[in-house]
Amino acid sequence: LIEHEVRALLLGEFRPTVLNITRPVIYQTQNLATGKFNFQILLEQGLEHDTPLPPILPEIRLPNAQIKFCEVDDGRLTVLGTVDFEGQLIANPDQTGTYDFALRETKSLDAPGAVITGTFSPRNQTFEMQVDHFALKGPHRNWLPHAWRKYWDEHEQGPTATVPKLRLGIEQNQY
Repeated sequence: LIEHEVRALLLGEFRPTVLNITRPVIYQTQNLATGKFNFQILLEQGLEHDTPLPPILPEIRLPNAQIKFCEVDDGRLTVLGTVDFEGQLIANPDQTGTYDFALRETKSLDAPGAVITGTFSPRNQTFEMQVDHFALKGPHRNWLPHAWRKYWDEHEQGPTATVPKLRLGIEQNQY
């Protein structure tokens, strides 16, 4: 469902104000041969700087969404786990072309589920997030890179605590 500015539409322009994307499935996939995740490849390709951004970024709502954590090995895709969540991305009023976002795990085995907040700038290729209630067990383990999961397995499942706050960030091809 797309909500838009009616006045702009009457003037021949399309300015969406809200994108309501129902039941999206997002794949976070690591290629074991290269060690890279699919989002890293997208960042490497970049966004052409002459590509115009809309004057106001539309709000993006993500009800009933899923993230599938996967890996590709020798051409085979393996789904490691799935996390159900809901959330939204809202234009940051202080930084043009930047979204603030909040995602909340909806079907957590352990209450409370993870809550992810942060900022994302498609133009500057920056991404920062904080995960609250990240559990070092179960489905959250699949969020980690393969090498970290391997270390986890070699050490008898590693720690099982919940990390109150976990912060991650990416700046222009520096992962």
